[in-house]
Amino acid sequence: MALIRFAVRAVRVTASTIAVVALLRQEWVAAGAFAVAWFLILGAPRLFPLLQDPAEVP
Repeated sequence: MALIRFAVRAVRVTASTIAVVALLRQEWVAAGAFAVAWFLILGAPRLFPLLQDPAEVP
């Protein structure tokens, strides 16, 4: 499980970084696509409780 959580965090960081770089390059479609992907990945722990950190669970 820890490996899956790590992978989700890595994908989340990568998507947000690519979105920012695409914005700086003025590639609006790519920036929008990666921003949407980033927001979807942010919501993944709500849909899949196994992705939450044990320390963050109330």
